[in-house]
Amino acid sequence: MPIPEFIRKELRVGDSDDNVFSGRPIEFNDDYFKTLWSRLKRRIQRLESKVLSTHLDILALLKSLNAQAQYTSYKERWGIQV
Repeated sequence: MPIPEFIRKELRVGDSDDNVFSGRPIEFNDDYFKTLWSRLKRRIQRLESKVLSTHLDILALLKSLNAQAQYTSYKERWGIQV
């Protein structure tokens, strides 16, 4: 398979006994990638929750200021249904 030059610059040649992912003769444990994925998923969910909370805070502020035009525009822009 052809490998682009910019990737070749990043490749490191190691021992033929080295594991591709760990770079050592000893591989990561069986659940290594499963654990990483679970951690990433939790972080994404927390971030999504914070973003939604921020949108709802902005909507509440605009609504409380009785800025109906801005409120409607913001809802339409972000596709938020309240």
